[in-house]
Amino acid sequence: VTGQDGRPCCLLNNRAAIPLEALPPLLRTADCGRLSVDPEKVYLHHRGAPPDPAHDITGMVVLTMAEGERVRLVVDIGVLLTAIMDRDRYILEHPAIGELVCLSFAAGAVIPQSSIKPTL
Repeated sequence: VTGQDGRPCCLLNNRAAIPLEALPPLLRTADCGRLSVDPEKVYLHHRGAPPDPAHDITGMVVLTMAEGERVRLVVDIGVLLTAIMDRDRYILEHPAIGELVCLSFAAGAVIPQSSIKPTL
């Protein structure tokens, strides 16, 4: 879909418009239906910050896992979505399993993929 600013975006769960980078020509076809989300470009809102319903989405934390100095969160937003945050941010936010959290997406967080592999 096209966002309010005229840039292409992905409408996730019919609730959150996530901005897409400019699509390469191969992915401008109707065949493009698969998406990847870069977990390092998914952010939790600071507690008490009002969500932006046009660009944010809420979900329930279902898993937290330490990975060195970072923490991986799996959030159920209707589909399972992964976010990665540094340990200090995790300690500040301390999202608990079962807690509702608000997520926002940086530009380029969603990467369209084509199910047709280009031939060389």
